[in-house]
Amino acid sequence: MPCHKMKKMWKQWAKKCEANGQPMPCEMMKKYAEKCKAEGTSPCDMIKAHMKKMGCVNEDGSPNPAMFMQNMMAKMSGQCLNEDGSVDPCMMMKKMMGHHQEMMAKAAENWEKADGSPQKFMESMFNSHQEMFPEPSAPAAEKVNISSHDVVRGDPTLAAFKAEKKEEIRSKKDQIRALKKEAKQCRKELKAMKKASKLCAQLVSHLDMDEESDQAAGSCCLKTWKVKNTGNTVWPEDTFVTFLKGHVKLVADGYHAIPITETVKPGEVTYIHAMLNIPQVDEGSFSVVYRLSGPTGKKFGPQLRTVVNVVPAKAQEEEVVAPPPAEVVRASTTSSLATARTYEEELLEEVEAEEAQQPEPAAAPAFQYEAELQTLKAMGFADTEMLKGMLVANGGNVQATVAMLF
Repeated sequence: MPCHKMKKMWKQWAKKCEANGQPMPCEMMKKYAEKCKAEGTSPCDMIKAHMKKMGCVNEDGSPNPAMFMQNMMAKMSGQCLNEDGSVDPCMMMKKMMGHHQEMMAKAAENWEKADGSPQKFMESMFNSHQEMFPEPSAPAAEKVNISSHDVVRGDPTLAAFKAEKKEEIRSKKDQIRALKKEAKQCRKELKAMKKASKLCAQLVSHLDMDEESDQAAGSCCLKTWKVKNTGNTVWPEDTFVTFLKGHVKLVADGYHAIPITETVKPGEVTYIHAMLNIPQVDEGSFSVVYRLSGPTGKKFGPQLRTVVNVVPAKAQEEEVVAPPPAEVVRASTTSSLATARTYEEELLEEVEAEEAQQPEPAAAPAFQYEAELQTLKAMGFADTEMLKGMLVANGGNVQATVAMLF
């Protein structure tokens, strides 16, 4: 350890002084202290004068020990640097031990020159120290940064140091508050943007089949959901209705992922169709659930659900549904194809409601899909009004209309 080395060096010097008949180092210091006391001075006066000579003083001219030690360490650390510029502690300790050895070697020479005078000995030691650590002709005017480790109690620089640190802390706190406020505003704006661009949907009604219905075993039926865009943005082109859960064998081929081919603006409705293959079983209950999905695969909107109760085909044919009394309200959602509200009826009602709001024209205009209507009649479909409504809904597409009829 460095302290053990210094003790060893001190003992060696004491032995050398005793062998040469010279006074011990502690005796020299005692003699100098006695002489200073007799003259009414203090041994520290020479040290203070040496500090002033090196320029280590406060604003009021008093010596500053912290600045003196800092200058000494700065001079030594300047010669003990690593490649990256950091101070090497091991190299610094070696440097300090080397300086102590030089001082010990010069102590004997200075004592011989002093002719037994303690004051001359101390002056020569200070001069040797000055030679080892030369100072510029004028003290450096640059400001010395003092850290919290250099400030001691009673130091005049303590108040200035505290004020500087407090101001630095206040400035950093103000910066943190400003950054927090800015981050809060950014989160608020991001939340508003997400809300504005969020895809939303609402289930309006079940068509062609109720949510729960009785179907004949081995049949094929069409299920339609009427869905409304309740968000603030248009649904993207790559919006799909995907099968979510349930009995996957109930879903017909090609209806596991149903694309939304039309543009659905905010407030508009769309119709989602799915073909279901009722299994050939005696009885049972089967369900399927669909869900709207955006281009990224994220689900939105409510679950589009339907439950099918399988009944034998003969029982389905022999079933007679009596019209309920006018005052009785049906509480159950279970129905069959005969009692369910169909997609065509929904479209016809919408068309009739639109026509009722419009003023009657002077002359009935020709049907815009007359040729397609005649084609459907030639195929054996006789309900003209229903065919017209379906052609209007499908934009004159005969193939889509025939698929809906079956």
